[in-house]
Amino acid sequence: MVAGPIDMNNGMFDLRQGPTTRVDESRPVPSTLVSEAARTLITFSGVTILPDIPEYYKKYPPLLRFISEQKMPWIESKTVAGEIGEYIVMMRQTKETILVAAATNESSRTIDLPLSFLGKGKYEVEIIQDGKDAHYLTNRETCRVDKKEVTKRDALRLSLAPGGGACLTFKAVK
Repeated sequence: MVAGPIDMNNGMFDLRQGPTTRVDESRPVPSTLVSEAARTLITFSGVTILPDIPEYYKKYPPLLRFISEQKMPWIESKTVAGEIGEYIVMMRQTKETILVAAATNESSRTIDLPLSFLGKGKYEVEIIQDGKDAHYLTNRETCRVDKKEVTKRDALRLSLAPGGGACLTFKAVK
């Protein structure tokens, strides 16, 4: 991933691995639902592929909306924060939207994210984070959604569950 695009199927929403998915692999996906959605932005592949069946995505409209906002070409892509093997926070910008995704390893963590990458003016941000009791082994599907108005002078506090993530969508307020 450091050198360029890779082929990886992120975005599994049936993390239990039922009979309709991944018949060659029966182990659960070691991730939360929010982390799986975040990894669709973090892992650059040129084409985002949704590897699960449509019914699973329809159950989580905010996460599907985040994935749907990933429209190339990217004007800018950069790693905002991270530590190899621990966590990553990635930002990608399109003409109309700035997307940020965060994912962590099996340790929970709190990330204070300065918004200095935003342009001038106000932005509305939709923040999707793991639920308070989320965990990649025991409670993968819980999440919470918040919306607020921010500027580049603000910072956001992200709470990532073990194996979890966060998905943020910024749109300029007109």
